[in-house]
Amino acid sequence: MSKEHVHDELHRFVFDLNHYTVLQPDDEQDEVWRKILRDVHDYENRKNNPWYSEDAPAHNYAIEQSNRPDIIYECDDFIMGIECFEYDASKKIKKGSKQKRAEQEANREIEKEYRQSETPPNGFLSIEKLVDVEFSITSYCESLLSNFTAHKKHIGEYRRNLMEKYPGKRVFLTFFIEDTTAIGNYVITNGKTEALDPLKLPPFLGVLASTQGLDYVIVKTTDSYVPSLRIQRITPPLLEELSKNCYRPNDSFVQYQYKRQSHFWR
Repeated sequence: MSKEHVHDELHRFVFDLNHYTVLQPDDEQDEVWRKILRDVHDYENRKNNPWYSEDAPAHNYAIEQSNRPDIIYECDDFIMGIECFEYDASKKIKKGSKQKRAEQEANREIEKEYRQSETPPNGFLSIEKLVDVEFSITSYCESLLSNFTAHKKHIGEYRRNLMEKYPGKRVFLTFFIEDTTAIGNYVITNGKTEALDPLKLPPFLGVLASTQGLDYVIVKTTDSYVPSLRIQRITPPLLEELSKNCYRPNDSFVQYQYKRQSHFWR
């Protein structure tokens, strides 16, 4: 049973591709995403700038919010379906992510303290609360792999929907995978700290290698509050190259705690 969309994946997708660094390790070989990136940039400009269309050359494409998969890009040459999902490094609970529940609880505590506080002399009140959640590489891998597997089961359905809607056109499929862990995940490797890259995790590469019908993944990660995206084509030779640069057993996951903070003027 299909479910009604409650998120605007298209808006977030367009914003991310236009405002964050996008890495393509094999971009000289890949005209598919080169074309999509050009048209996504054009799409945002036409949407936000009423004068842009007067001078910009027209491109024959369409981008739309959809369902199974979430986003569809169409041009003369091909169709690209994009399915989006999130994960984080907190333990999964019945109602989803422990991180999200802990953040909600911290927000409630902030609101409660705000209602009970007296107005300070300068009228400015700042309240912060610790988010009671633990991050681990085990929870990270479990969340990533379980969410990926849940969407992997529907790849056949995504592709059939695209082929039925656009008969005769070449079809591609991408998973847009976002790490939503608080301020990112980090690994100490070779004595240096770097943002954790899921494409350096052997279990994830193993799952990608066994996945049929998926052409690309886009992974969105955060490094010191700055998000970036990486587009990766999925082929056996490229996965083999990625496997040569995986994390090693002596590399260590960085654990941390963080707070939610709110400011009020009275």
